[in-house]
Amino acid sequence: MDFGVELFDPNDDGYPRLHGDDTHCTIKILDEDSPGTLGFGETDIRVSKRESKVEIIVTRSEGADGEVKCSIKTEKLSEKNLASNAKEYEDYVPKHEQIIFAHGE
Repeated sequence: MDFGVELFDPNDDGYPRLHGDDTHCTIKILDEDSPGTLGFGETDIRVSKRESKVEIIVTRSEGADGEVKCSIKTEKLSEKNLASNAKEYEDYVPKHEQIIFAHGE
């Protein structure tokens, strides 16, 4: 994509174009987008045992050029078997998959 820039005299009612080699130029944008940054819609989500489902949203911001993939995986909170820790298949279904953002998404 490219566009032109011309400088005019704002003090003249007719706005005549200024003279000189540096008063007109063409701007060419080679890459106006980037793959972007992945993150979360919310950074602090609290879930109680009474809730049967929680939705964690992954977002893509600051660009949408090309396809972007990221892996997600649930992990135990700690190796210690505390009574307050969630248990696989009892309190949550483990996930290990890939999220794909298409070009422009």
